This record gives sequence, C-alpha cells and structure tokens, in this order.
Amino acid sequence: MRWYDRWLLGRAALRNAFLPSPARDLPPFVQQILQHVIVPSRNTSPQFSSIEALRSSWLKEKTLLSITDLGAGSKIQQSKQRSVASLVRHSSTPPRFSRLLFHLIQFLDGTTVAELGTSVGLNTLYLRQAIPTHGQLYTFEGCPEIAHWATQAFQNQTSLPIHTTIGNLDETWPSFLAEAPALDLVYMDANHQLAPTLAYFEAMLPRLHPHSIVVVDDIYWSREMHQAWSALQTHPQVSLSLDLFEAGLLLLNPDLPQQTFRIRY
Repeated sequence: MRWYDRWLLGRAALRNAFLPSPARDLPPFVQQILQHVIVPSRNTSPQFSSIEALRSSWLKEKTLLSITDLGAGSKIQQSKQRSVASLVRHSSTPPRFSRLLFHLIQFLDGTTVAELGTSVGLNTLYLRQAIPTHGQLYTFEGCPEIAHWATQAFQNQTSLPIHTTIGNLDETWPSFLAEAPALDLVYMDANHQLAPTLAYFEAMLPRLHPHSIVVVDDIYWSREMHQAWSALQTHPQVSLSLDLFEAGLLLLNPDLPQQTFRIRY
C-alpha cells in the first residue's frame, strides 16, 4: 500500500471513529435509513447462519484459484494465484456490511439488483436472500475461476436465480445495460480506479430511477477511489449521499437535499 493510501485510509478511519452520534436534525429519509438499515446491520441474525457457515468454512479453504485481475489489483497479494481463504479474508466485506446490503434492499423493497464484482459470492448470497423470489439479481465478475467458484456456491446455497456474467466489465456492463430493466440498487465493488468507476456510474444512469440507490464500496481504499467518491457526490443527478467510511451511498431522489452526511457505522 502506497504511503498516500495509508495516510488517506488512516485519516478517514480516525475521523470515522470520532464522529458524534447521529444528530436528530438529520433529514427524515436519512433517519429512516439509520433506523431500518444501519442499526439493524450491526446485529447478527440466525437467518444468515448458512452463509456465515460458508464464510467460516472458506476461511480454511486452501484451494488455489488463478487470478485474472482487470482492475486496480490487490494491495495484499500480487500473486497470480490466491487461495479461497485469502480472497475471503482480504477481498470480501465483513459480515456486518453484508447485512447492511441485505437491509438496504429490504428497506427499498428492491426487486432488481446489480452487483459489480462478484468475488467469491458471499455478498451475492446476501443480496439474493434480500430480494423477493420473483426478483432478479445480476452479478458481474472479471475472473473466470473466481466466478466459477462463486457459481458453484450459488447452486448449493439457493434455488433462486442469480444471473452471473463473466468478463471485462468495460464490455459486459454496457452490453447488459443496453437492454436492462430499471435497477433498484447497484452495488459497485469492481475495478477500483477513477475513470472506470465514473464510467460505470454514467452508463447506468438511464436504468436508474429517483428511488434507486448506488452503493460504492471502498471509497477510501486509494487516492483514485476517494477522487471517484468526491466526483460522484457532486454529480448533477446525485442528490443526497451518505459516507459510511467503508462505503458510500448515492441517492438520486430530487426531493432530497444535495448534501453529504457522514455516519459512524
């Protein structure tokens, strides 16, 4: 990790640690997200036990996967092969963030969701569990071996459909969007570089609606991701944004104030 990235991450973590408790003067919609999404996500629940059992098992899994990295790469391992355990430990979000995605979809009553960056599929399973049985989940992964591992897990864990697309997101994402339905939530956790992140967001705008939410992961992961997050907050079609340190939420509802709120999470 470069010195600037370490400094940026450290500064943001320190600031997040000393954020005051949420103020009562937050807009009502932010208060609702706090009450129905953020607070519940801090607590474990038996409904996620099968996914978390899978996570625990994979943390011991020594199977090596050949890595095809089409993005910014890993700051932990630059090897062309990584164990499943390493991917889960260093590339997967913590369980509480998986729960946040679950509660966010339920809060939105979301039925159509896209995930950019499947990885081994743990968050994908949380997303699928949150979506109604008639809903649709589309997930995109650039590395064939990782995608194959995730797809096997999907087949074992759920009978509900998960549409997995493998390939370079620069090509697969625009192709999907050309005929995609309206998207209620998009979770961005792929290609942690400035230009691609902004391009993926611009491309999806015609498929978003005023009540859609875009979740941008790792907004303090690097200088470029922080620059991308700063640019997205001020995008003309973004109204309110929430900075949770681990990720950022972009809301497009024009009735909401154009403002960023930092929330300790």
